[in-house]
Amino acid sequence: MFTSASPQDPTFWIVHGNAERFLQYARILKQKNIRPQFNESWGYAHIPHNPSDTGIICDWSATTASGGMPTCKPGTCPGHNEDDLLPFEGLAFLDDPEPRLYTNAEFYARSLPDYLPYVYDFVSYWPGCQGDDIFFDLSSSPAAAAPV
Repeated sequence: MFTSASPQDPTFWIVHGNAERFLQYARILKQKNIRPQFNESWGYAHIPHNPSDTGIICDWSATTASGGMPTCKPGTCPGHNEDDLLPFEGLAFLDDPEPRLYTNAEFYARSLPDYLPYVYDFVSYWPGCQGDDIFFDLSSSPAAAAPV
């Protein structure tokens, strides 16, 4: 799921919501100084020999419905870098109420629970199927053991 086609993978939709919830949990633990070592530095590295991460980007603009080949080169798709603008128009946050385009880094900074109009009911505990509830303890600290 490293490519921009990942939303075409049916497992993307199952995994994505949980990944967001776990990221929010890790960030809450860092805020509370329960897991301060959580690294939030921005970066992306291609994984060698991973079939879904080719490390190649292609420009399809010169192709037509009747054919043509894209121009391809090594790189990372636009939209994955820290300073790339997100294509969502009309976003406004409490600290910046004027709608505008945000970079990935600006959006990430504003996706802490302090800025969001919602927080998951449970971030450390997922009430799954009856009898199969899942509890994630990301810390050795007893303070993190209770559901957040």
